[in-house]
Amino acid sequence: MRLRASDVVNRCGAVLGYRACAAVPALVEFAVEHKKPFCVLPCCVYNVNGERPASLAAMTDALQAMHANIKQENVDGAGTVLWCTWGRPWR
Repeated sequence: MRLRASDVVNRCGAVLGYRACAAVPALVEFAVEHKKPFCVLPCCVYNVNGERPASLAAMTDALQAMHANIKQENVDGAGTVLWCTWGRPWR
């Protein structure tokens, strides 16, 4: 049996992005669309919904605005983490 990348991604249990640069907005969009638990730590500013945020803080705010369940927390020494479990506990 040959797996396609889309099969693997669609079956994943969670989406993680540690300093994933330009992939962060797409990771969050995918997780929101498919209701996958996720955690991302953005490090650079990239377009969100076709617009370039003025700062990393503005980008994390724009990503958080994609869904009311998305949380944002500052991690000392690392930056701001965006995460959502959709009500499921982390295991």
